[in-house]
Amino acid sequence: MTDTHIHLVHFWARARIAGYRSFLKLTNNTEVRRAYAWNYAISAMVFPLLGCVEMHLRDTVHRVMSKRYAPSGAAGHHGYAWYDDAQTQHYPFVKEAKASIDAILLDKKTLLRKMPQPTTDDVIAALTFGFWTNFFRTLSPVDAPHVIPQIFSNHPIKNGKQWGNPQNRHQLGVHLQIANTFRNRVAHHEPLFKFRFQGAYPKTLSIGLSNLRGCIDNCLVISGWIDVAAENALRQSDWFQHFQHLSTETCFNDWIRKGLPPAHSYFV
Repeated sequence: MTDTHIHLVHFWARARIAGYRSFLKLTNNTEVRRAYAWNYAISAMVFPLLGCVEMHLRDTVHRVMSKRYAPSGAAGHHGYAWYDDAQTQHYPFVKEAKASIDAILLDKKTLLRKMPQPTTDDVIAALTFGFWTNFFRTLSPVDAPHVIPQIFSNHPIKNGKQWGNPQNRHQLGVHLQIANTFRNRVAHHEPLFKFRFQGAYPKTLSIGLSNLRGCIDNCLVISGWIDVAAENALRQSDWFQHFQHLSTETCFNDWIRKGLPPAHSYFV
């Protein structure tokens, strides 16, 4: 590592450094910056995987909802603005979801509709991963049995009528919320070995890395519910192969304790 990495210590908040030191039992700044380097390296492998899941989810929701709400006989379902309450046929978003859409469609000063209006592709791309994961919580018992099976055709719940059950929709929401929370943690450069997943807050590195691997698996399964081939492609990607190596305790310890990042990593 270069001297630049050493100087970066000055930019780290004491509370964040303290968290690294206490959890990993680090003894000096050299080990702290190695831990940071590992965290950035594995984040760089995780982020594109999560980006693919996000794009897969939002594009599938858009396709299904466009088909459901486009006027009968209309051509090009995929371009229909099903989210826009100015359309005669639209999905009735409310509260935070409606505010998110209005922020894209309306001028924030005049609250008048922007001219020209953003394209449907621009709107769909501008909405956050949190918007799409929360979308399923807003589905009514009437819409859910028709919409969810088309979006998640490979989900273990095969009977569409079961999506009318609020408990099933809640469990789906929990699964998706884990992906969103994890995505935000990666985006904010939080330590990925301290992520809570299916249980208590991790107290050891081993549990923390197990949680990390569980979170990635949780996220990739979402793409599998949509399309098994898409999940397989992500699991066969270089990103996932590098992630699997970096997320082992042996690699973590070699990197942080000995200063020996893996030879195939781009972040040495």
